[in-house]
Amino acid sequence: MQRKLSAFVLVLAVPAAIGFGLRPPAPLVGVELAADDLAGLTLINPGLARVSDARIDVSRGRIESVGPAEGARGPYAGSYALPGLVDMHTHVPGNLPLPLIEHAATLYLEHGVTAVREAGDLDGTAIPEARRLTEMGLALPRVWSCGPFVGGPTEHRWVNTRQIGSVDDIGPLLDELVDDGHTCAKVYNGLSPELIAALADQGSDRGIQVMGHVPAGLTLEQAGVPEPQHYFGVPDPDQVTDLSSALQRFASWEGVDEARLDEVVALSLERGWVHTPTLVGSHQMQWYSDYEAARAHPEHAAMPQFFLDLVWHPEQGVPAFRGVDEPLLARLEKAAEKRLRLTHKLWEAGVPLLLGTDAQQPWVLPGLSLQQEMELFVRAGIPAEEVWAMATHRAGDYLGDPRLGRLEAGAYADILIFDEDPTADLAALGTLRAVVTDGKLLTIEQIRDQDHAYRKFFNGALVRMVSNIAARRALREMERSPADH
Repeated sequence: MQRKLSAFVLVLAVPAAIGFGLRPPAPLVGVELAADDLAGLTLINPGLARVSDARIDVSRGRIESVGPAEGARGPYAGSYALPGLVDMHTHVPGNLPLPLIEHAATLYLEHGVTAVREAGDLDGTAIPEARRLTEMGLALPRVWSCGPFVGGPTEHRWVNTRQIGSVDDIGPLLDELVDDGHTCAKVYNGLSPELIAALADQGSDRGIQVMGHVPAGLTLEQAGVPEPQHYFGVPDPDQVTDLSSALQRFASWEGVDEARLDEVVALSLERGWVHTPTLVGSHQMQWYSDYEAARAHPEHAAMPQFFLDLVWHPEQGVPAFRGVDEPLLARLEKAAEKRLRLTHKLWEAGVPLLLGTDAQQPWVLPGLSLQQEMELFVRAGIPAEEVWAMATHRAGDYLGDPRLGRLEAGAYADILIFDEDPTADLAALGTLRAVVTDGKLLTIEQIRDQDHAYRKFFNGALVRMVSNIAARRALREMERSPADH
């Protein structure tokens, strides 16, 4: 798909040249906190500590101190302060003439996501641009990144793929990742178990974590990916209807019984695997049971219209998601119940779990999708505060950065302010009042105003016309190269 982004670039460059009528919203920038802004709060480090009538002092993007309010009362007194949420599997939009990165950042912040791990930069432009925007002082989530996809010698699905055919290729690749500031390597299709094992061994020596897909045709235990995504590899590959289709890999769980679920739990404990299930991706596919209802649903209005009308269209959109019929949706729904049971079993056994979304798959929106993933974890039988711990300080610990996901001296000043306690009930996620990102404050009203400004911009007649032309051209290119998606 992203190998065809040149088509987007070509067409979207036209309005950049025209210039007029296409001025995007001014960037979202927070303000420095005043002395008592965060005084009189109930401070919650999920699963660790809870302090009433607390005060948080911030300096230069870090929490300077946490202590008793001692009578000080700020504008958010009586509210609840929690660490910002971390989405551990997402894809940052590419650097195109439309402000897609800034738009996605607004949606993340609007839903309390202050850090993301990019699980594969699809065209190689997203992470450099996100870093540039951050250096300019714009309000963006912190980004950890894998950089390019890592595939076998014939893997070319994404333009930003590094192909490795032997162990000799691994060292230079990992050195490149380190030099480019990446912290993980994204395993994709075409890799043998031997190459995955060598990646993990040599990556560990360089501080590079290996995560990603269990390559098609392999089981979890055969592949040995240290952090497998999406529960790929749980079903027997011989029982997957079409190994080239991610949807079929999600749906083909008919042969997965309780014994297999228990086997996966035992193997995960034995081999030290960490799972990122991304339950929300297949869950959101159920919107294809009524495309018009999905297209008209208010929560989807946050996305540029060309996603709803074209990219996610069930007959004309991305070829991989065309023709989703009722039998497939029924299989996906049955598989989803087993995936929930597996999630509960893994948690109950003490296997580490991370929350990620694979955002911008069909109906998977930046920000909102992480809240939906949290709700699915609760539906799997995991207490809400435990889910919060997974989405905050446990993500930081796994990434090797204890400054992430905590409210304590020295931690990143990424703070969420709620009217109600969302660790008691996730419904309170809707009471978010303000977001502090890198020590700068944004009210929820400011963030929502920015969201609506982007909606107006993307729905403007000229932008909508040009983006639709670009999307149609890219989809035609994908039809001509079906092996690329």
